[in-house]
Amino acid sequence: MSEQISPEEEVLRLRDLLIAKEAELGALRGRVAELEGGAAPLVMISARLRTLLPGRVRSLLMRLLGRG
Repeated sequence: MSEQISPEEEVLRLRDLLIAKEAELGALRGRVAELEGGAAPLVMISARLRTLLPGRVRSLLMRLLGRG
């Protein structure tokens, strides 16, 4: 026999679930921000190398890295 829960109890259960999901989403957004921040120096170095390297060396390097 299944136990009946009141609409108020269901609202509280769903509220708790929503709060947990919002906390999880906040943690994931924080992790994304960390990863994006860590990638910024690499992007800058990559852009600088592309401007400094001669065309043939640059194209070879990009092929080796799988980006060309």
